[in-house]
Amino acid sequence: MVFARGIGLFFSTITLAGLITSMVRGVSIKAWWLNTDMMPGWLSFSLLLFHSIFLFRWSLFNFSTSLAFRISNRVILMVALYNCAVFYQGLFYQEFTSVIPLPVEAFTVVSYLVLLFSTRKGQNRSAGIFYKALVSVAMLAIFLVWQISELGKIDHRQPSDAIIVFGARVYSSGRMSNALHDRVDTAIELYKKNLTRYLIFSGAGRGENHESRVMKRYAITRGVEPGKIFIDL
Repeated sequence: MVFARGIGLFFSTITLAGLITSMVRGVSIKAWWLNTDMMPGWLSFSLLLFHSIFLFRWSLFNFSTSLAFRISNRVILMVALYNCAVFYQGLFYQEFTSVIPLPVEAFTVVSYLVLLFSTRKGQNRSAGIFYKALVSVAMLAIFLVWQISELGKIDHRQPSDAIIVFGARVYSSGRMSNALHDRVDTAIELYKKNLTRYLIFSGAGRGENHESRVMKRYAITRGVEPGKIFIDL
């Protein structure tokens, strides 16, 4: 089954790339497609390494499936299902909100169900590398779009007593830089949504153009009560 082997080629390739990256730069594999934090580091690394090697051989060179390969497939599927459960638990307890209630690991679950069905059927017919690579590239595109869309729509904001806004540049005319303007606007938005009670502005400068004073004046014009603002001079 060309489609299943293309899926396998995609997952084995990004897993090996993730493992190499984790060794070189210390980046966690969970940033790619699976969170294995519930396992000891050595076990997570070993599982992903051996699984990706088995998967790569099966996908690209049409090696027959082994018991170890089938077991590793099921373990990866169970970890992905656990990740999904953690995601929905967070949604249920309002630890965060998400416009798209489908975690990245749901992509993994669906893909591995296809892999399990294909290996269970014992479909070992050879297929051209070009078609496998084509499926793999398509999977990469779907994965990236899904990941960017899903992660970009998750809101982890939680209520807090105060928000600290650090200064950036204030021009001699008293106008805030775009960066500072954006920071203060974000703090004001959170204040108006009752996610914080107080705003603390901290900055540098002199006189009336001190960053903290400029931020405070602007926040007051946007409707923030003066008594809810503290400044660090």
